[in-house]
Amino acid sequence: MFHEVSQCCALLSNQPAGVLLLKLHSETNSAMNTVTAYGPGYVDINEQRYEHAIAFGPTG
Repeated sequence: MFHEVSQCCALLSNQPAGVLLLKLHSETNSAMNTVTAYGPGYVDINEQRYEHAIAFGPTG
């Protein structure tokens, strides 16, 4: 991973002083809980909408 980040930054190093651009890649892991959307009165976890208080951990 460190190698990929250093390559990315080297490719983008021609930016003006003080500007740092990073290209982020999403990773999917079906065993992990991920907030996929949120808004007033709801949160989606793994694309499942909850409109009430919910506690969750990284897996489950």
